[in-house]
Amino acid sequence: MGLNNDILHLPFVIRGKRMDKYNRVYFRSNENLKMIFSKFDVYDKKVFSVLASGDQAFHFLDNGAKKVDVFDKNRLTIYYYYLRRWMIKYFDSFYPNNHFRIDDVKKIIHCESDLEKDALKFWDYFYSNYSNEELMKLFYCFSYSSINEITNIFKLKKRLDEEFNFYNLDVSHDTKKVQDRYDIIYTSNISEYITPNIVSFNLYRDNLDMLLCDGGKIISTCLCRQKISDIEASVFSEKFYIEEIPSDNDIRNMYPSGYIYTKKR
Repeated sequence: MGLNNDILHLPFVIRGKRMDKYNRVYFRSNENLKMIFSKFDVYDKKVFSVLASGDQAFHFLDNGAKKVDVFDKNRLTIYYYYLRRWMIKYFDSFYPNNHFRIDDVKKIIHCESDLEKDALKFWDYFYSNYSNEELMKLFYCFSYSSINEITNIFKLKKRLDEEFNFYNLDVSHDTKKVQDRYDIIYTSNISEYITPNIVSFNLYRDNLDMLLCDGGKIISTCLCRQKISDIEASVFSEKFYIEEIPSDNDIRNMYPSGYIYTKKR
């Protein structure tokens, strides 16, 4: 798979079709990241984060993580991540806006990698062949999401030239291509989409366990359900200590926003 194949899948994604490695991209996170990040220390930590909208990775960088690698089974997320990096780096905007023009980026950008070159080609093709209305169909959008905006982007801008790795994979199935080990893995609410049986959760847990340093942590959030399933709790408790992240929402304040899993030594 490559850039040309990704472009070929665009019409299907815009029409709302979900495929194994292609889907709409989250325009911004629907998690309360500022609250979640206040519950654990990321400074000087090596991080492996779900990419999604990119908000999570930006919050890790802004909070002083040593390195932030990203993963997602949706191949289109990496193109949006680069678009957001350009918006922050060159236009001082945390999210893309209606004033963005790809031609403006092409005039000033210096691509640091082949992947960034592909991202520039991707958006050049998109803006040349699709309308603004079709652009919005590429995203899942949330009207309340300014809660995660980093308003002072001075520190973040200084870190956007740092190298990072993107892995197009599903961590619940196979992580063999990832050779590094991390202090923190941010999974968001991936566990809510895993087939609810012991075999599936054992594989998911062991994949994450192999990627963690001793004493490393997994940050798992709850968005679709009120709490983790009994199966997940039972499977993870064999290798991890489990701590609830209190809710940020008055309506759901009797339920956690997520869980911190700390690897047993």
